[in-house]
Formats: sequence, C-alpha cells, structure tokens
Amino acid sequence: MSKLSLVVEMKAASGQRQALVKEFLDVLPDIHAEDGCELYSLHLAKEDPDLIVIMEQWTTAEAQEVHAKTEHMNALRERTTHLRSDSASLLHCEPAQD
Repeated sequence: MSKLSLVVEMKAASGQRQALVKEFLDVLPDIHAEDGCELYSLHLAKEDPDLIVIMEQWTTAEAQEVHAKTEHMNALRERTTHLRSDSASLLHCEPAQD
C-alpha cells in the first residue's frame, strides 16, 4: 500500500478565518496522535485572506479514511459549518517515487 497525501483548500466565511483556524488547531494533537498520520498542517494563503490550505500525509489511504470518521473530526465539521463559506476541495496525491 502506498502513502496518501492530501491538499485541502477551504474557504472561511468572510472574517472567520482566525476562528476556523483556531478550531483546527484545537484538534491538531488528536489528529497527530492518530495511527498513520505523518503530516497534518495548516497554512494561510497569502493571496486570499479567507483561504486555508491543509496538507496531510497518511501511511495508507485506509488510515486517512479512519481519520475522516473519527469523533473529533465529526465534531469539528459540526462546530465549523458556520465558519466555512463552501465545501472544501480535495486533491488526492501519491508519491511520484518510493
């Protein structure tokens, strides 16, 4: 099985980027403790004050699927619905070399 990397672009509702980032930062320790999590980091786009980019790397696609269904991620999605302006776009990637 190969590693899975994700690039997630998420737009915050106008003026809500810091509140959205805080919610994600609050669950980072739980995410980093998950089996298979090699990288989960938040980035702020310089070109767009409402855009958050999340970079993820998982040991397997299955590990990422388990992550997406965890209690803390379900709660995070529920808590941040009003802070996001639209659904996130996902770019699924795999290593170009082993």
